[in-house]
Amino acid sequence: MKRRMVIALAAALACPTLAAAQERALPRQTGFAISPFLGYAFAYSQHGTVRFTDIQGGVYRATYNRRVDGGVMPGLALEYQPGRFGFSAAAAYNRRGEETLATDFADVLPLYSPGGSMWFFRGTLTIDLREAEDDLRIAHPTARLSLGPAMVRDVPDTATGRAPRNAFAVSGAASAELPLLKGLGLRGSFEDYVAFLPLADVGVQLGENVSGQFGQPFAADLRGGVAHLFVVRAALSYHF
Repeated sequence: MKRRMVIALAAALACPTLAAAQERALPRQTGFAISPFLGYAFAYSQHGTVRFTDIQGGVYRATYNRRVDGGVMPGLALEYQPGRFGFSAAAAYNRRGEETLATDFADVLPLYSPGGSMWFFRGTLTIDLREAEDDLRIAHPTARLSLGPAMVRDVPDTATGRAPRNAFAVSGAASAELPLLKGLGLRGSFEDYVAFLPLADVGVQLGENVSGQFGQPFAADLRGGVAHLFVVRAALSYHF
């Protein structure tokens, strides 16, 4: 009997403490933030048409499929969020996997190349999604959308003979952050870089490869090929 009374008394004393802790929920993080992150960039593909021209001036049309495997993507983001709207800038490095370029032209074998690397730079506008109303949760997760221009620097492996190129892109992302301690948060994001990657040097490499397979000079001109570079990342955000 005494034991039950002690447990009941302890529970009664603890209830006001727990309620007070919930009422002191961590506020929405605003101001400046720095977020080192580690992500993974998935394989991306480019599809389109290719026009082959031989030394006699003959023209042959085909389709192509270019695929570049993904890789780990570390980076750093800087943000300013004075209220619901804000601004974010980020830079990241990504080492790519093997590259494959296949066409349906005659009996041409696919072209395999070692993966190069990519640098990502973006500056986006952000908007926090409003919660319906505050509740008594200790931690209030926040959701955020971002959209803005970006630049992708493609650095092919030296074995390809291609030079580094810069490409314009559009970055869109959805993020969710869970506050851990005052000023710290754990964030997860999904991002899409819609990149207009140049293909002129890829065409030169393909032409050289086809020339070697047929034993006569061929030139290749690739068209189309907008790429979606999908990225998932996890970050530890420090707000100040």
